Amino acid sequence: MMASVRSMRGTLLIFSIVAIAGFGCQATNDEVIEFERDVTVDDNEQVSRLLGTGKSYLDSDLYLQAEEAYRKVLRIDENNKTAIQNLSYTYRKQGRLDDAMAMDHKYVAKFPDDPNGHARLAAVEAEEMMDFDGAIGHMDAAIAINPDDATYYADRGFYAYSKQDDSGARTALPLALESYRKAEELDPENEDYGKYINKIIAEMDDPDMIAKNSLEELEEDPENPRLLRKVAKMYQDQEDWSSAASYYERLSAVDTGNAGVLQNLALIYLQIPDTTNAVRSYDRLVALDPTNVNGLVRLAELQASRSQRNYRDGITTVKKAIDLDPENARAWSAWGKALEYLEQYEEARAKFVKASTLNDPVWSSYAQQEIARQDQLIERREKLKEKAQYEANTGN
Repeated sequence: MMASVRSMRGTLLIFSIVAIAGFGCQATNDEVIEFERDVTVDDNEQVSRLLGTGKSYLDSDLYLQAEEAYRKVLRIDENNKTAIQNLSYTYRKQGRLDDAMAMDHKYVAKFPDDPNGHARLAAVEAEEMMDFDGAIGHMDAAIAINPDDATYYADRGFYAYSKQDDSGARTALPLALESYRKAEELDPENEDYGKYINKIIAEMDDPDMIAKNSLEELEEDPENPRLLRKVAKMYQDQEDWSSAASYYERLSAVDTGNAGVLQNLALIYLQIPDTTNAVRSYDRLVALDPTNVNGLVRLAELQASRSQRNYRDGITTVKKAIDLDPENARAWSAWGKALEYLEQYEEARAKFVKASTLNDPVWSSYAQQEIARQDQLIERREKLKEKAQYEANTGN
């Protein structure tokens, strides 16, 4: 997967040089074109002819003849870039990797300020020699010469990612991450860079690094719903509830029609715990989706909780849920609990009885316990009444 981001600069440049080097017709196996140095012909003209001949041989896969043509060029002009590069290519096609590598090093030695030469040599060292340290070193040199080319950083990132120790562990992931980030900075339109940044961070298994990268992305695009959701979920997974709530709030302001965001926000406020903001979130949820039974039930439970004490609001809300889903045992239980807090124990008991008959093992079981509790509360209330009546009658 990672290999696809590489510019493949070395290979591509060699082929492009072959494609444009000079002129000439297609050669055949029976044809060997010889050019002796002719003092009556300008050196530039002879070089041009030989480059054309070399290309003709390369087009016909006649690598020995192409080699001879390029060698003749170098006897006339030892600094001819095309001849050095294509001679390396002919060696490589013949399987003479050491000779090819020697020509690549020769090119870099003669033209140390050409970043493409370093990039080509890096590709060769990585692909043929598996020398990723050497490849990284040459990409460093290319970057030093031209620090504004995103593909140089991407290539270095690939070589750093590919570097492994004897156990197979990747040993240069921080450099790979740094390189791809710089590539993305220089070429933000290339979406691949961001994908590889995320992949590297995931492999680093470093929560702090993951957070840093996500926050940096969001800083550049602060209203991006995807990034806000990513950061909110990251903090949620880390159980950093306050931070998660903050980013879900921001997400809810951008993705205004998403009921799931408000539901997550409410649940996170309950984890903090912050019942007031949880109620506010469920209020927003049922305003957005009035048929959301789960949201209505949770809102009713919170409204009728001891902390909120909005018991009658809770009953009004839960009735809406029951109108939508008459078989919802949790809703009937929420109604019963609100009535209990209003000390209407007989009515509460009736709601719990209804809940206990519905097909919901969890809430039916809960309702059975609450029925017993209501019986106790009713009994206690009656005893208190009897005591009060006795005291009134006796004057005690």
